[in-house]
Amino acid sequence: MIKRNPILYWQIVGPGFHEELLGFSRSCNMFELMHLIGSEKCGDNFEKVKLDDHYFSHLSLKALGISKPMKVGKAMAAKYPWFKLAESLGKEGFRCPLIAEKCDHGFKVIEGKHRFGASSLIEPFDVNRKLPCLVIVRDGLYTKKMFKRPHPHPLAAGGFKTYATK
Repeated sequence: MIKRNPILYWQIVGPGFHEELLGFSRSCNMFELMHLIGSEKCGDNFEKVKLDDHYFSHLSLKALGISKPMKVGKAMAAKYPWFKLAESLGKEGFRCPLIAEKCDHGFKVIEGKHRFGASSLIEPFDVNRKLPCLVIVRDGLYTKKMFKRPHPHPLAAGGFKTYATK
């Protein structure tokens, strides 16, 4: 059983975007952000992200720290369909935005890492290619406050959803 809450909390960057998108002003956790942006998976229950484009920052590969295409060896290619994803992104674009943390040194992608890596494989490579990102900043004070609270068993049904609304 986990004794302390290891979940980090975030604020969405943008004038009034956080409360407008989530419906509350307190910091949110990654589960709430993922619920907001949706899923990349296609299927019968797939819903495209309902957020307007003005909520996203369109950051270049260079701004996100990529200056050359990702190297994909045989072992990596056997474990994940990188080139298929790159082809799909090149034709259809992103179904869901990346989530990028604004840091002292620029930006760091914290959600959507496969899409992020595969976007460097789109031919022709261009460091100025723009990717849709929901930019967030870490709320260290709220995270520290929440760390002191015990959290539910991670596999308990609805545990995180219940916990997130407290």
